[in-house]
Amino acid sequence: MKKILVLTDFSDSAQNAAQMAVQIAKKIDAEILFLHCTEVPIDWLTMTEGNKAIYTDVKEKVNHIHGELNALVKIADQEGIEAKHSVGFNKDTTHLNEYMEKNEIDLVVMGSTGAYGLKELFSGSNSQQVVRHSEVPVLIIKEPLDISNMQIVFVSDFEAEILPPFKKMVTLAKALDAKIHLIHVDIGEFGMHIWQVEKNMQAFVSAAGEQFADTFVVHAFNVEEGVDKYCEKKEGAIICMATHGRTGISRLIKGSLTEQLVKHLDVSLISLHI
Repeated sequence: MKKILVLTDFSDSAQNAAQMAVQIAKKIDAEILFLHCTEVPIDWLTMTEGNKAIYTDVKEKVNHIHGELNALVKIADQEGIEAKHSVGFNKDTTHLNEYMEKNEIDLVVMGSTGAYGLKELFSGSNSQQVVRHSEVPVLIIKEPLDISNMQIVFVSDFEAEILPPFKKMVTLAKALDAKIHLIHVDIGEFGMHIWQVEKNMQAFVSAAGEQFADTFVVHAFNVEEGVDKYCEKKEGAIICMATHGRTGISRLIKGSLTEQLVKHLDVSLISLHI
């Protein structure tokens, strides 16, 4: 894991995310790319400097953004971390995967305050949009975290298709020396039998290796309640879930549990793309 992308709108939650990214980058010797996306009423990238001077309000806005990004880069530099910044003139999340592939991004870090976080970054519920489209792991920071006491709570039914993305998370957990808890939330209807879940867990226990902490089945009315109840007892907990990143009719029918947890819980979360 060598490159971390930090999506920022310079809000308090985004600043928490930037601080977390700096901690992670320092721990694993990674490079950081800070990205802010905005919209302007003209094609700014193709304009000459002379023409840009006409649009004083846009120029002031862009200069302010570059100033904020330079401040973040300076913070990373002071910690001995190689960092760069970029401005995207497009709030549509669909271009993100192309950007991440081009820049060989291994992890996305961003802030969120629930359904209303990062309003200036992308349209709609921004953290949910990124979770839906990103093909690399996304770490969503809800509050300041201490990297020295990180516990990753992996919530799943532990089916075979989830094991490959889980192994990517184990790589991150090892780099951060974080313990991994495996939990399944039993809501008592139409789910897998508990014995089958426990049997499935064994492959994940093996994959987690020395990072493994424990397995637990939580009985609750719904998954959100079960996860929230479990994480209350774990200081420094970060939820981790695998998501299909469904779009269109599939997402409307099945929804996205990961997106719901991003929206409703105050706990930070890692999203893994299946």
